[in-house]
Amino acid sequence: MTENSGEYQTQLTDSELLTLLESNIRADRIKVIHYLVETNSIQSVDILSKLSLSDPDHQVREVAIIGLSYFQFEKYQELFAKIYNSYEEQKSNVKARAIWALGKKDSLLSFNTLLKGLRDESIENQYWSIHGLLNQTTTFPFKEIESILFSNKNQLVRQTITWALGIVKEKDSVKILIDALLKDKDAHVRMNAAWALRNIKDPGSVSGLCYALKNEFHKLTKRQIALTIGHILDQSKAQSEIDSSEINNSRKEATLALSHTIQRDTCYYVRRACAEALGKIGEKEAIPVLIQTYASEVNKFVRKEIANALGNFCDARALPVLRKSLRSHYKQVKQAAKDAIEQIESKQ
Repeated sequence: MTENSGEYQTQLTDSELLTLLESNIRADRIKVIHYLVETNSIQSVDILSKLSLSDPDHQVREVAIIGLSYFQFEKYQELFAKIYNSYEEQKSNVKARAIWALGKKDSLLSFNTLLKGLRDESIENQYWSIHGLLNQTTTFPFKEIESILFSNKNQLVRQTITWALGIVKEKDSVKILIDALLKDKDAHVRMNAAWALRNIKDPGSVSGLCYALKNEFHKLTKRQIALTIGHILDQSKAQSEIDSSEINNSRKEATLALSHTIQRDTCYYVRRACAEALGKIGEKEAIPVLIQTYASEVNKFVRKEIANALGNFCDARALPVLRKSLRSHYKQVKQAAKDAIEQIESKQ
């Protein structure tokens, strides 16, 4: 909105302003909106309010709403709610822009209107309602969100919901996200669900993630699942308040699932993610699998990641295969092997 700043070097007279407002050219009226935002006056708010409600061009109405959202006047919330609820306003993009503007303000009026937008048939209204709810301090509507996630046919809405649940970071989201990870037909929705679970970091989600890892066919989603498991169970970041038996059981289940995947998956970046995750989890049962996989692995990126993981374990059983890599033609593999050897020998 401010990119045209400096376009008007002097104050417009009332007659000049009126001439531009009455122009049949859309660009003239949009220029007025930029000018009004720059002048930042009570007159600006009044004119922008009228434009957002009654200008004959829906694009001008939308830009007027954007301009009005720059002002910190309490009454603009009611105006945006009025625009959204107006039966006379037929353009979905104008209603969506009103929802977007309401979402910038934390209030009960905003929350209630955003909830209404969440149930709207318009994809744009649903999309901006989800974003706006993240800015509200009122309790996040998990039941509403869950219902829409599993009934809405639009993948953008479902992707936005899974992303939003990862931003909220509440344990109430875990079951919803696991269900989406296992049931949604869109790979990007499943990938977002895995990313969201990584943000929440609840060890209770590991079992569902392991099941998803075994059954997922989309490679990028599978990679994200593996990275999420490793991130949740990272031994250096384990939450002390979590019962140790729960953590231990999750580690063992995750190690088994990741070991199975790293040995069988044909995609190198899935195997690489599994190696990284196994190194973070730190279960010694993974060492023989990593050594065996390292000896037969041909991809340099996977070999480097396995070497890093073996270095983290500091187990002397890995030294023979690591030493062979010191003759590797790939500089990154050679350096990773060298670093791992140094880590292991320093602990002996």
